[in-house]
Amino acid sequence: METMHKIIITSTKFNGSLEFEMDDTGTVKLFKNFADLDSNQLDWFSGNFPITLDRLNALIRKSKNLKAELVEADLSFDHFWNKYGMKRNRIRAEKWWNKLKDADKIMALRNLDAYEAYLQRNPQQAKLYPDTYLNPNERKFENDYKS
Repeated sequence: METMHKIIITSTKFNGSLEFEMDDTGTVKLFKNFADLDSNQLDWFSGNFPITLDRLNALIRKSKNLKAELVEADLSFDHFWNKYGMKRNRIRAEKWWNKLKDADKIMALRNLDAYEAYLQRNPQQAKLYPDTYLNPNERKFENDYKS
């Protein structure tokens, strides 16, 4: 079975992300545009679309504004649910999880350790229910819990 590798591109020049899924040969098999690109960026990108991993890497090396992240993580809701630990409001939490883009899922998972440390430093602070942590109107997973 072919392994797919996901690469998420972000930039200081646009909001959102560009997601590439590539096979073991480094060929793009799936592309998703979650970025707010202006017409000039769209025109440039349509003429310079990186159809291979080598071309994508070359594009990133040339750019001062692009950042690439290889995603090998388990982005399933079950993984989040088990890592979060508090088993409350699963249906609503799963609904919010499924609406997140992969870049946001990664952020939500990565910030859990900082959030747990924050709760340890602030024992008077109750842990949020998982659906509140993920709520698209609040996006608590974006908070800086390190300070």
